Amino acid sequence: MFQGMGFRLERFHGRMAALSGCDLAGVLGPLLPADERRSLQSLDIRRRVFTQAGTFWDFLSQVLSPNQACREVVRRVQAKRQRLRRSRISPRTGAYC
Repeated sequence: MFQGMGFRLERFHGRMAALSGCDLAGVLGPLLPADERRSLQSLDIRRRVFTQAGTFWDFLSQVLSPNQACREVVRRVQAKRQRLRRSRISPRTGAYC
């Protein structure tokens, strides 16, 4: 029954590790109970770059990726903001961490 499951889990982990926080939210978000998704979103009272929901998904992406530092997450957020033509953010990790 479990034969080959380890390989499938490794392959799944590899695919998930390659995704950014936003991409993870799109793939795994629907698996969360609706009230949990609403709870994550309702916590963002102030306008921030690193919202609680976004930080949750970015952190999950960081944990799934081998040897990924906080600065790599910040770099991905910077790149996404640049693609969307939004204002630049500091490369410091304090706001994310």
